[in-house]
Amino acid sequence: MMVGSFIVFSDYDGTIADENTGMTHSARRALRTLKKARIPLVIVSSKTFLELQDIYRRLHMKGAFVFENGGGIAYPQKKGYDIEPLGISAEKLKELVPFLESVAKSKIEILADMEEARLCAYAGLSLCDAYHAKTRLFSMPFIFQKGRLDENELSMIASLLEEKKLRLRWGGKFYHLIPLGAGKGDAVRRVCGYYEHLLSGYQAAAGIGNSENDFDMLDAVEHPFLVRNSNSGIDYNTVPYPVTEQYGGEGFYEAVEKIIALADDASRADGNE
Repeated sequence: MMVGSFIVFSDYDGTIADENTGMTHSARRALRTLKKARIPLVIVSSKTFLELQDIYRRLHMKGAFVFENGGGIAYPQKKGYDIEPLGISAEKLKELVPFLESVAKSKIEILADMEEARLCAYAGLSLCDAYHAKTRLFSMPFIFQKGRLDENELSMIASLLEEKKLRLRWGGKFYHLIPLGAGKGDAVRRVCGYYEHLLSGYQAAAGIGNSENDFDMLDAVEHPFLVRNSNSGIDYNTVPYPVTEQYGGEGFYEAVEKIIALADDASRADGNE
């Protein structure tokens, strides 16, 4: 089977890897399936460059990846990676903390300022992963000390942030400020252009995510899939994406199987089998 004219973009936490159990057998099977089909997998995550570089090394993956919610894109070179920045620097984003605290009427706890032990306990990270997670270049994940905001608060903040050309997204454990023009969807479109020059017969991109933080990515591809997530608060009856029956890694495998079927159909239609 050779259906490499497709590209798959996927979130990592809660999609490829379950938050509590890590990578399941089903997720590993899905990765093997993509590799056998010669379909590039591009991880698109809120994780940092160092975190994703380590994940790619452990999974023996090569290719581009999108880090910090589209704040940066890493393109592989003969040695290391070439980084294309899209977002606002973490230092500039931190200047918005007083504004956010004022409109939300709540203090903010920034991921990068958390002590490693606190971050490990909150996010379920190892000590090494917690250290890497704090190395932010273009993002500022944070939590409001009063907890998640209600719909009225989110609506009010959204209108104020729009004036500053920013959006607020919930990623499952942290809120994320996403600059307009530097989100997951923007990065996905740029990476598609990169792969169009590498793949012969490029046809379509598919996306797999599990939270509202992935909606921009799913909107940027021809074949989006939303993996069920018990912590997302998403009303699956109203989203415009196909939703998997399974959760986490099993849902990721389910989506990959459907993508393989789509790619096979496209290959047969072009007479490439």
